[in-house]
Amino acid sequence: MTYKIISLHHNAIDRTGQRFGRLVAISPTGSTKAGLKWLCKCDCGKEAVVSACHLQSGHTTSCGCFNDECKSNRGIHWMRHTPEYETWQKLRKRCENKKDKNYKDYGGRGISVCDEWKSFTTFFSDMGKRPTSKHSIERIDNNGNYAVGNCKWATQVEQGRNKRNNRMISHNGETKCLSEWAEKYGIRPHTLRTRIVTLGWSFEEAIIAPVRCSK
Repeated sequence: MTYKIISLHHNAIDRTGQRFGRLVAISPTGSTKAGLKWLCKCDCGKEAVVSACHLQSGHTTSCGCFNDECKSNRGIHWMRHTPEYETWQKLRKRCENKKDKNYKDYGGRGISVCDEWKSFTTFFSDMGKRPTSKHSIERIDNNGNYAVGNCKWATQVEQGRNKRNNRMISHNGETKCLSEWAEKYGIRPHTLRTRIVTLGWSFEEAIIAPVRCSK
């Protein structure tokens, strides 16, 4: 099918290349009273025209193929024993169930699950399958909510570097946690922490000083 491509108004948001679930916005292709419509390419290979408001709200996240997959497998029941479903259940419990042992670190400090992710179908459409058994869900901004754009599948090492209690250090325009700097300069994290935190060295002194080798 041929679509008419239109130019963006000067105050319109350019969503070209942005991902919304399985959809990637290609170009604006018309407008309605509700706003712009975007031509999108779905991961399955098909194209779909979706209003900008439906993309932004998470109302539409595929060309329709995801719903078809769910229907052909009798809804989401076939996924109830998958790691993805278990992840979704746990993140909702720690944000919404005051009796959950982890509630104080999540719901208790204001972390919530976005409205769209109250549906497992939308959560799975946005996040996809867990890459490996070593991956679990991580919030990019530790003070942000569980929502598309703030979550990714990450390994324990990646998540360890994103903890609230990590010491973040800025140097030459880069900001990394202490363990990342240690890895970059070939120093043991414990050694670098001791030099900076315990001994009060500057960062430059801590990374330049040679490391003693025990005999």
